[in-house]
Amino acid sequence: PAAAPPATAPPATAPPAAVPPAASPPESPHAGQASSSVLSVPADNLELDFFPSGVVRLRGAFDGMAQEALVDSALLAGFLHRTTRMDGVYTRAAGQPDIVAHWNYYSVPPDDQPPPLAALELSRHALQLIRDRLWDADLAEAALTHLPEAERAALRVPPLSELQVGSVLGITYGFADNMHWHTDMAAEAGWCATLSIGAPAAFQYIPLPCDPAGRRGPAAREPKSAVTLTLLSGDVLLFHGGRLQHRVVAITPAEVGTPADNAWRCTPLGAGVARLVVQARPFGASAAHTYPALLEAGYQCHDDLLERGRTELHRATSARRRLHPEA
Repeated sequence: PAAAPPATAPPATAPPAAVPPAASPPESPHAGQASSSVLSVPADNLELDFFPSGVVRLRGAFDGMAQEALVDSALLAGFLHRTTRMDGVYTRAAGQPDIVAHWNYYSVPPDDQPPPLAALELSRHALQLIRDRLWDADLAEAALTHLPEAERAALRVPPLSELQVGSVLGITYGFADNMHWHTDMAAEAGWCATLSIGAPAAFQYIPLPCDPAGRRGPAAREPKSAVTLTLLSGDVLLFHGGRLQHRVVAITPAEVGTPADNAWRCTPLGAGVARLVVQARPFGASAAHTYPALLEAGYQCHDDLLERGRTELHRATSARRRLHPEA
């Protein structure tokens, strides 16, 4: 078995850049936990952080209008169809988050459920930004160097063609809620992009891949090696939820009037809701209900959202080339 990596990952050397990379803002580690970014590649107000074991955070991916579209999508497409077989773990369990939107993850969507098109499109957009426009293969590989070569393949972020959105899950947190250590149901197919709206959240994961056969085992291995990340409103996190044990430690109130004060964005989702996380995965219960299949069938997101997405992708492409002219 592989030895646990050091709590602070070794820094990677940045490739030559026309503009020096900006430093990542400091994280807020809990006692006994580690928090370390391998390197950040900024692009205007975007910032892509590579963390140990194939975990990638895109900071500032969505502005206020896009975040409102995600909240609306969770309400319009999810509210009447939010019951799932996992409600005993989530919605009906004290101190746990609530499922407010479900599309094609635990089960096939019912015929009368409208697809959450805004959530599906914005998830696709986030994956394009991360894996296409801003991707840096050298930095991604540097984030795996603490693992034996045999364990790296499972945690290499796949190409964009293998990250098409197959399902969406919308989950809300109150300030008193958290999520225990776990790995995701999708197991080997468990790549997951989480889109955060609302109050800041402390996310932790163990930077050692689980044996997929034992993924439902007891508490996390080597919890002292856990990496802690702060997720702000508008951030996207991409990681392998089927192989990396992870949890949400806390939802943190922010001082009113500060940039992190965004819990109010979740007010339409109900009293006490402080954070919405939209989880998008390639895994889907039905191939006919994945986002590519819906587009093929003639579904289309609102034109304004599509145009905003095209503009953002173009801007990110320009910024990426300024940072790394040789790319």
